[in-house]
Amino acid sequence: MINNNNENEPKITEEKIKRINELAHKKKNEGLTEAELEEQKQLYAEFLNNIRKQVEVQLFAAGFSKKIKN
Repeated sequence: MINNNNENEPKITEEKIKRINELAHKKKNEGLTEAELEEQKQLYAEFLNNIRKQVEVQLFAAGFSKKIKN
């Protein structure tokens, strides 16, 4: 299972990754309903947010600090 370190953040489980792949396959072969498109959009956003958090944790562990945006 892919997890991030913050317990308040949503977890990307194997089931969610499987669902992302199912929706991608269905979209390619037969198309998605509006509800499935919305589900796919939400899952992708959650997945990307998780990846961003993982990269941030790795960079922090490597000694980089978070740069404050102006």
